[in-house]
Amino acid sequence: MTHPVTAIVLAAGAGKRMQSDLPKPLHQLQGRPMIDWVIDALGDSRISAGAVVVGHGGEQLQSHVERLTNNSLDWNFVEQHEQLGTGHAASLALASLPLGDDDLVLILPGDTPLLRASSITTLLDHHLATPAVLSVLSAVVASPTGYGRMVHDSHGNLAGIVEERDATPEQREIHEINTGIMVGTASALRSALERVGRRNAQGEFYLTDVIGILVAQGMVVRAESLGDPREAQGVNDPEQLASCEAALAERGLE
Repeated sequence: MTHPVTAIVLAAGAGKRMQSDLPKPLHQLQGRPMIDWVIDALGDSRISAGAVVVGHGGEQLQSHVERLTNNSLDWNFVEQHEQLGTGHAASLALASLPLGDDDLVLILPGDTPLLRASSITTLLDHHLATPAVLSVLSAVVASPTGYGRMVHDSHGNLAGIVEERDATPEQREIHEINTGIMVGTASALRSALERVGRRNAQGEFYLTDVIGILVAQGMVVRAESLGDPREAQGVNDPEQLASCEAALAERGLE
């Protein structure tokens, strides 16, 4: 089943834990900036166009993406002047794109270099085969510390995502985590993002809050679990960068 899909890459974070002035998505793995691996995965799936949300070092990042010779996608660049969270970044990007209500939008972070195109394609296929207005890519991991937890209802549908800082002790025992990757209709995302507040531990607009909002409106939201949970690994510090680089090297050997 085919359907045009627009991607939004969230790449505005300052990456303070990287201990470098270089924009986080430009830190290298296997001799290539992290953002290249993400764009490769999108270009090899069904993505036709998209937006990159930039912030710290935005001009440098935009210039790099525009120069990529293997980048066949049509990109918009959106600057997030204030770091008000992932929900705010997604709202800015949606406002910049000429999308119809039923158009599909894939949102993903720019710091997941292990994500495979096949996993994106599977997420899209499974989403289109269900009545869900939004599908979220999840992963079951041995150590969920630091990640948002996936909370399901009695029917197995997704009821919400709880960030670790806001989770109860019981919710922190959940090992199914949010990858930060989701796909849904433009109308569902827009309407939910308009209702997202910032009453949380970080005082930010969480993109993950759209799940609870849509569920409260009686809409179906579902989770699609990654076959290889290593693909969910993000990069927030030099140790995680080294870990992802080792995983890419191992993948090359395989």
